[in-house]
Amino acid sequence: MRKELVLELGILFTIFAILLIFPTSGILTIASTSSLPSTLYLSWYNSDIAAYSSFTTYNPNIFAGGLGGDFYGLVYAYSAIINVTNSQMIPVVVVSWNFTPSNWQQVWQKEPVNVTLVVRNDTGWSNGQPVTAYDLMATCLVLDMFGAPPFPNYTVVNKYTLVETWPKDELSPILYTCTLINTVGLGEVAIIIPYQVWKPIINQILGNWTKIQNTSNMKLAEHIIDTIRSEIKNFRPNPLTYPYDGPFYLAKLTSSEIILKKNPYYFDAKYIPIKEVIVYQYGQSDLADAAITSGQVSLDWAGFTGLSPTELETLPSNLELIKVSEPFGWALAFNLKDKWLRYYQVRAAIAYILNRTAIAAV
Repeated sequence: MRKELVLELGILFTIFAILLIFPTSGILTIASTSSLPSTLYLSWYNSDIAAYSSFTTYNPNIFAGGLGGDFYGLVYAYSAIINVTNSQMIPVVVVSWNFTPSNWQQVWQKEPVNVTLVVRNDTGWSNGQPVTAYDLMATCLVLDMFGAPPFPNYTVVNKYTLVETWPKDELSPILYTCTLINTVGLGEVAIIIPYQVWKPIINQILGNWTKIQNTSNMKLAEHIIDTIRSEIKNFRPNPLTYPYDGPFYLAKLTSSEIILKKNPYYFDAKYIPIKEVIVYQYGQSDLADAAITSGQVSLDWAGFTGLSPTELETLPSNLELIKVSEPFGWALAFNLKDKWLRYYQVRAAIAYILNRTAIAAV
């Protein structure tokens, strides 16, 4: 990554992360100021404040109610993000990638495709441990347990290099930007699984990997996946020592505030002037909205609250409304919970007969 881009990502993380966490929202509200403050104030509508009121009740497991997608880019770092202006990937934790064989776009239906991901070696979790290829693999494996096989196979070449091997006819070059998002960008999910904390779950997945990948016995594969998925949802790591790999980590919880502190091990920490993020949490959406319209918060985006057009027109003068292009639109997706759509052959047959021109014209 070029040095000027590193500076941009560090200093302006609050803008790029927010724009890209919720790319379809198109709305960002930010305080008008000539310099960034040392504390950032946000408001968040949270229907389950009790679970976030103290470390006694809080489970950091993202699949059990822990800080999730709303906080990607804040407490969890992205592998790479999409530049909405040119559909190119911007490196973050993953600094380079390569697809092989060189003619993979011609042979992907007949041969496996390897995607080599190189992780930067100068960024760390908030507990001081480095972010490695094992964390990238762990995130991929856990996410796979909420999908259906066949999955890519994963090979950790060294501490900072991971190879995804996609089965033949699985990694299509059609809509190449989406291919990059789903491989290099982890499907727009941040690196959310610290391998060392989740090692028991990861070992359980790897110990059953051959059976999980055996699509000729889907009944057994689905049973194993369902069992592991239940283990994931019931996993409760220690909230006091749980690490975060984003520019901030969770430092304190109260019934009214979520307090984040700067992660000193984040690769761009020295370029981030903001030392603390205070997130006011509200059990009612109108209260969260009022915190914005009254000028109490520094920044808002539609994923946290969602102001009405009328409210957007009456923002206080210290807030500036920014509209961004929407990089994506409507799409058809398969429901993998359907017993027939779980079979790749059925999905491939449906994809083959779809008239994409007619669909796009609707």
